[in-house]
Amino acid sequence: MTVFGVGVFQSALAPPDLRRSLARPLWRLVAAPSLRLAVTMVGWPMLEAGEVGEGWADFYDPQIVMSVLLDTDFGRVWCWRLGLAAVLIVLAFVDRRPSRPMLAVLAGLLLGSLGLICHAAMQSGLIGWLHSGNHALHLLAAGFWFGSLVPLLFCLRDRSLSKDALAAVRRFSALGHVAVAAVIITGVVDTWLVLGKLPIDLASPYQALLATKIALVAVMVAAALANRYVLLPPLLARSRASSPMLRYSAMGEVVLGFGVLAVVSALGTLEPV
Repeated sequence: MTVFGVGVFQSALAPPDLRRSLARPLWRLVAAPSLRLAVTMVGWPMLEAGEVGEGWADFYDPQIVMSVLLDTDFGRVWCWRLGLAAVLIVLAFVDRRPSRPMLAVLAGLLLGSLGLICHAAMQSGLIGWLHSGNHALHLLAAGFWFGSLVPLLFCLRDRSLSKDALAAVRRFSALGHVAVAAVIITGVVDTWLVLGKLPIDLASPYQALLATKIALVAVMVAAALANRYVLLPPLLARSRASSPMLRYSAMGEVVLGFGVLAVVSALGTLEPV
């Protein structure tokens, strides 16, 4: 999500001069997640091998790992993801140009393809494809919203905002409406397709965590609305001055976003009942 958000911000939201000034600090934000991506891309199928096999003994078994990669739907999708991840990691360290549309495309494909191996993959036929597509759109919208907040904070760090920084804030605000609406709509559809009802049975670990995720996202939406309609207009009216409250609120959104990701990670290990 970070790589996707940075790639979109640099390619579509930041004016040329701002792209160049942010190129070095944002490269560090791209490099670190790329290294973590390399580790998790290799580790995930090994953990799957341990789950379908006899535990930790099969975690290291090349035959079981290759069977997971070559003989399962998860593995076939993962092989494509491994290829995309390899290209993205190389590009992240080789290409340091300010504008990085290819990085955004590769990160977007990696992020969206998670929709093919999540709970949506349990359904078959047309409904399964629609569910996977909805989940992929949910991930991409959330990735833009959450991932672009990080470079946005770099624009808000100075007491006086440049004309380019103000332009980037305006563009993010406009696209943020679309992203937040998409997150909400696809989230509702995803909940209906998985559970067929509201997550109100808090005795179910899955429903309790899903309700927690919804609550955290609701707080993020409230913060985003406050940013756009309460804190941003005075900043745009003054044209140059930065708003500490807007910066702190955006930081709060990032913290809440990490909380959502932690809950989603736990949800992926539970049966959706």
